[in-house]
Amino acid sequence: MRSRKRIRIQRKARKIGFLGKGAPMPSHERSEIVESLRLRIGDEVVSTDEHDLSRRQCDAQPLQSLLGKLFLSKPVAVVFPDSPRCVAEALDVCIEGKTPAVVRGGATAGLGGVASVGKTIVIDVTTLNLIVEIDAKKKQSTVQAGCTWKVVSSALRSEGLAPLAFPSSGIESTVGGWMSTGGYGIGTLQHGCFHEMVSSMEVALPSGLLVSAGHDGLRYSMRSFARTEGQMGVITRLTFDVRSLPEQKATYVLTTSKLDEATEILQELTALKIKPFHIMLMSGNLGGRFAPGIGDSSRHIVVAHFEGNQKDVTRVKDDLRHILKKLEVNSEWIYLREADIHHFVLIEDLRARGGVLAGEVMIEPSGVGVLLRQALWKLKHLGEPVYQCDVVSDERVLMRLAYRKRGARVQAVERDVWSTLLLGYLSLKLGGRPYGIGLWNTPFAREILGGEYSQLKIVKTETDRLGIVNPGRVFYLKMSSGLPMPCWLLKSFARVARR
Repeated sequence: MRSRKRIRIQRKARKIGFLGKGAPMPSHERSEIVESLRLRIGDEVVSTDEHDLSRRQCDAQPLQSLLGKLFLSKPVAVVFPDSPRCVAEALDVCIEGKTPAVVRGGATAGLGGVASVGKTIVIDVTTLNLIVEIDAKKKQSTVQAGCTWKVVSSALRSEGLAPLAFPSSGIESTVGGWMSTGGYGIGTLQHGCFHEMVSSMEVALPSGLLVSAGHDGLRYSMRSFARTEGQMGVITRLTFDVRSLPEQKATYVLTTSKLDEATEILQELTALKIKPFHIMLMSGNLGGRFAPGIGDSSRHIVVAHFEGNQKDVTRVKDDLRHILKKLEVNSEWIYLREADIHHFVLIEDLRARGGVLAGEVMIEPSGVGVLLRQALWKLKHLGEPVYQCDVVSDERVLMRLAYRKRGARVQAVERDVWSTLLLGYLSLKLGGRPYGIGLWNTPFAREILGGEYSQLKIVKTETDRLGIVNPGRVFYLKMSSGLPMPCWLLKSFARVARR
């Protein structure tokens, strides 16, 4: 009797897993799903190589080992699709085999948007990287979702065109990934959110169908795919508006020792009649990466970048002088001829020095100073603080807070999940919200998606009844063992940490 009871307990333990290790998929089931994929979409696009499996189980940024054990597991296989139809057929195979599918693009967000929860199939869409069409007359571009913004910008430049905006998370991020995670970044202050620039989109649904998504309705509308990070389907192709290359560019930099002074300048720049292409506020210790000889750790740097016709860009000098005179600021604007505003300063700095990326939040310009002070005080134990604030609309600033590690041996950008939760909670208290959802901001998904949360959850249930696509986040949080993680538990932790 004891022997039979022990066997039953062992079977249950293997089924639910322990400490997130989960029950290993039986070898015959693993071989069946891999064989089904190879028969349907081709052997050359399906990989079971250990290097591919380990590299693509999560975002590019590493996690703490404990959280990795709780939430992540090695995928069964990685699919490198060669066409949108290949993505749809891979999803169809996953439905037939009741095997979850995780979508991976540039993986630059670092919030657990790519997380192999349980035994999954990872679909890496970076192989869908074709520039389908560039229409110079209509000023539109059609590209596959796996194209990086570096490739898109280069292709457009050869035609005398440029993107209206691109993500501040780096030019290595993909077009489809940016559409899925938020659509705010460099250029959105002047031209609006990326979702407004997209005129049509092709999506592979969890059912295995390829459909076109427009601006009408909800089930197959862009609203369903804009901020839900692949929950409703896999974006395979997009058509979006572009612009002519600007006649002139101008970048102005100002340094100040007062944070309040810097945030006031930020608000004045946002209210200018000639809208800047992009505005940044960053900690002084990032100045050397942006332009040699500018700034130190005790100062704050304001960057105003203008692009457009020659007349407007030339006129901004008077506006900038007027701002300093109005606020009675003693500093002067420095003109940088060769400044590269496209360079994502903070991440490049962390990669060079090693550090922890604490979090990303959206907040009103007036709340930036308050949030920074609170966050810097609460998280000072992590190391030397580094921050970068990008003004992405008249009412929103995208703020990134990070910490350089003292004496870090491994030069890698890590994600500190607890500080992410704390920063998100602090931003909500000040009228802001976390930026991006993924695995770690799932407790705040209702606040991030706002009034559309309940509707989108219904659409998710109707279009993906088995929960095949990107399981375990956004609408519910689940560990790799299959056990749910209560969101209120993580929110409670953030509240306690705030005190």
